[in-house]
Amino acid sequence: MSRIRQAEIIIGPLAEYEGRGNTSEALRIYSSGRKKDLRVQFSVKRTFGGAPNRTDLIITNLSEDSRNRLRNSLTRVEISAGYLEGEGAGLRKVASGAVTSAFPVDNPPDIETLVAFLDGFGGMSRGVFRKSFGPGVAVADVVRAVASSMPGVTIGSGALNISGKLGASGRTFAGRAAEILDNLSAQWGFSWSVQSGVFQAVDDRVPLATIHTLSYRDGSLRSVKPLLSGPMEIQTGVEIVGALNPRVNPGEQIRVESKINASLNGIYTAHEHDLVGGTAAADPWESTYRSISF
Repeated sequence: MSRIRQAEIIIGPLAEYEGRGNTSEALRIYSSGRKKDLRVQFSVKRTFGGAPNRTDLIITNLSEDSRNRLRNSLTRVEISAGYLEGEGAGLRKVASGAVTSAFPVDNPPDIETLVAFLDGFGGMSRGVFRKSFGPGVAVADVVRAVASSMPGVTIGSGALNISGKLGASGRTFAGRAAEILDNLSAQWGFSWSVQSGVFQAVDDRVPLATIHTLSYRDGSLRSVKPLLSGPMEIQTGVEIVGALNPRVNPGEQIRVESKINASLNGIYTAHEHDLVGGTAAADPWESTYRSISF
């Protein structure tokens, strides 16, 4: 018997870079896949690097007034999803970001509203930083200060697992925060990103400590296969598919327990995480992870 899915969309009331604001004034759209609810479909691409995560959202038969609320540039949108009952019941944040486009498409007898939004885009495009640091200052402290200048972006607790210190002469940083972070990451060997409005920086050699287990035993693992490249089809990583799991961020680890491909069992770093879901029974509801060998 299939489990009943649920999703909630929160629109506004402010632009993403202005923060959450008074959420009681936001537009809330709830869907559980029942006929009385609007159909919601989403596709999220979470990445390891500094490019903002992209989400594509489709809401079927949204009212004209609600469609108009999405037309304001950089309006904050948040998606949460989960099951109504059983293990993993409740709503968990899947994505949030700033609207970059929203328009209706006539698909008789329905009207589909297509929305695209980018995670942290408002803060990345507006953050400006200027400050001098003395010798021996931890790179993690510099990164935290620069990231804090991006409006609407918060700093994740424990998500700055980067090492190193500034040299004996110290250093002055000035310019767009995103560009400064790109330069720091290239010099000090880490990857930075914004995940649902939360900043993280991960050492390229040391993944985050969190480990998620996907196993054939409980059905959380659907498949695992090697990623092959070149004419000799050399393995360059693995692709792992499981049930939709918004808890996994790029940089965290996945323990794979496969019965079919036991040779691929082990612990991998999730460098990319695609989440695809929809509240109709026919819609997909899964997470795809890619771990790349460097």
